[in-house]
Amino acid sequence: MNKLFKLIVPIAFMLGSGVATAQVTTLTYEGNPLDATFVTYMSDPPTEVTTPFNGSVIASITLDGSLSSNDLALVSYDASAGGFSFDAVPCCNTPIPGDTAFVIPGVTIYLATTNGAITGATLDFYSYQTYGLRETVSIGGPSGDNIAAETSNPFGTGTGLYGSNGSPGVWTVASAPEINPSSSATALTLLLGGLAIVRRRNLR
Repeated sequence: MNKLFKLIVPIAFMLGSGVATAQVTTLTYEGNPLDATFVTYMSDPPTEVTTPFNGSVIASITLDGSLSSNDLALVSYDASAGGFSFDAVPCCNTPIPGDTAFVIPGVTIYLATTNGAITGATLDFYSYQTYGLRETVSIGGPSGDNIAAETSNPFGTGTGLYGSNGSPGVWTVASAPEINPSSSATALTLLLGGLAIVRRRNLR
């Protein structure tokens, strides 16, 4: 019985090693306070109302895979300041493969690395829509966060955010294995089946 038990358990763990089939890396960013102005555009009569903006940029990036395995892919990203979103184009219906740079409509993401490990990123947003979001925004770069973004519509109303902070904020990077449910179920089934055999033999 002991021999059988010692055989089954390693096999289950060998299959279980396939449970964590990929790595998920999440980057979160907290920018330094912005020296910025928030503008509200009104049409009747045409008026611009400006107020000081007290806040900072927050951002997040989710990646699948790893640099070492050469299978890195962009899963999602998000960036905003005080509820003003810089995402001109939603991302991503399917993961976008890349290396240390991802170029998609409206945004370019550059990953910063040290000794093969991801340590941060820079996000450059660019969009010009006749009606909608118009922006030139850089987040997390050496010069900090630089924001020039506004929304507009045919009625002449909208909002804008303009400012910078002169120095980058802090990126926090966390990595975790991605769980593969099918591999997990296989490993558990084998282990439980082996234990059932051991128990039956013990009852004899």
